Amino acid sequence: MNKGLSEKTRSQNLVAGALLLFSLMSCSKSEPAGPGGSGSDIKVGVQSPIIKTNMFDLKYERLHNLGQKKRGGGIGSTDDELVVITGDGQIHVINLENDEALKTTIAVPQNNQGDALLAADVAFEGASVAEARRVINGYLRYDDVLVLENKAGRHLVISYSYFDNARQCFTFKISVLSIPASQLLRETEANTDDWSTVYTAGPCFPLKSRRIAFAGHQSGGRIDVLNAESGNIVLALGDFEFDGLLVDDYPQDKNADYGKVWKINIHAGRHNVISIGHRNPQGITVDADGKIWSVEHGPRGGDELNAPAEGLNFGWPEVTLGIRYSGDPWPGNQAQGRHEQFDRPVFSWVPSIAPSNLDQVTGFHPFWDGDLLVFTLASTGIHRLRLHDNRVIFDEAMKFTQRIRYGMSHAATGSIYLWTDGGDIYRVRPTKQAFEMVRQSEAIYARHLQSENLEELVEDSAIRFCLECHTGVANSPPVLAGIIGAEIASQDYYGYSDALSSRKGKWTEESLAAFLRDPQAFAPGTTMAGTGLKSDEEISEVLRALRELSR
Repeated sequence: MNKGLSEKTRSQNLVAGALLLFSLMSCSKSEPAGPGGSGSDIKVGVQSPIIKTNMFDLKYERLHNLGQKKRGGGIGSTDDELVVITGDGQIHVINLENDEALKTTIAVPQNNQGDALLAADVAFEGASVAEARRVINGYLRYDDVLVLENKAGRHLVISYSYFDNARQCFTFKISVLSIPASQLLRETEANTDDWSTVYTAGPCFPLKSRRIAFAGHQSGGRIDVLNAESGNIVLALGDFEFDGLLVDDYPQDKNADYGKVWKINIHAGRHNVISIGHRNPQGITVDADGKIWSVEHGPRGGDELNAPAEGLNFGWPEVTLGIRYSGDPWPGNQAQGRHEQFDRPVFSWVPSIAPSNLDQVTGFHPFWDGDLLVFTLASTGIHRLRLHDNRVIFDEAMKFTQRIRYGMSHAATGSIYLWTDGGDIYRVRPTKQAFEMVRQSEAIYARHLQSENLEELVEDSAIRFCLECHTGVANSPPVLAGIIGAEIASQDYYGYSDALSSRKGKWTEESLAAFLRDPQAFAPGTTMAGTGLKSDEEISEVLRALRELSR
């Protein structure tokens, strides 16, 4: 910070240098990275397959293969435990402190699959029996699990399709297991009769003689916490293929629960419809602002992102942006591909991506937090959606080589967890370089701010002496823009002395004044012998300028 050049020459040189720097930064662009991914044969615990994203790489590792007899299931969590329910109703817990997995002794309520198979034997003949048994074995399953914590305790909530043997028909249930708030799930034992059923969908429907005998793959069945303290959850319930084609139309029937999004209170058992006209909503989440989001499968094309709210009707099966699997137009559409006369989706995918779940990103990476992640069963494994004013600004697709049945952003560990149809649990994290990019971005922006404000600042402030060295040029001393409130010695600068690097805390106006007044007293051994500032008035001028640069 030595004084040397005339004020006019010094000012011109500093401004010119900053503008040149800004020009170079504006013209420099790295090669964009396309989506990609590999690793379906990754061994358990082996690290570092990479998912390419537009901004940075993600690394993922397979933690466990939990095994399951049928596809389905989901993930719930606490801060320190991950709970997984498989499609066949086994509950596993992963200790997030050491990644150990445990198959619990929590027995879930039975779904009466054996009785449903016997009913198929009676209802059908010949080849139809085998087909009915196939879909019952595959689709009569457990769909989701969550952990709701409030003053009443810790509550494990599951959703599943159920065969009512007494009435010889199918329905859908929500059941709850309540345990003390301090009890870990991995230390919990439970029998089937320890659960309370808080919701049963109606009507109870029989095996169908037309089309698929039991379309449990269109159950939807996802649940999320709406308000923990009051005990409210949301349920996205599918239509079980009751879409008006040779069968009843349940999504538009006010007397049928199917094809709707519900609010359910797990303490009182009350349930109220939120929105209707849904086909197969396999994902639902409540964001940080309490807004509900859902994703659902269209028929062929027309998968949807919706924002369910009270009174909305999304039109299924009267309208869709998709078509029949045969390639024919959807019969209910008055204007094919227009989605008119009903509430429209926020976004739709044509062709389909087969969305299986969604979640809002929290605590993962500053560039992603707040976005929605949509997980899919198709080759485009993960979609990152940036939203503004209830519309999608962009949809970034990232490939993953397995069918993702469920994905969850877990803020406490800064990770994303994936549950696949192959029974694998994966953990996804940003690479180290992803966080370096945050620092790099902040530094570039700070240089930009400094260059924008230089001309005005250097005219009448002692800051001009500081800017002789702190130019913002690469490898020069740290940028001064944004320094108030920043961690001491935190910029990407190789020349920090050990004395300054060992200082803890953030730069405040008081600490900056102390440093400017006597660097050696502030950090004994620092490489800066002095600042050249001779009076408290000059130091005050510098601090005023730094305030401007730190806005």
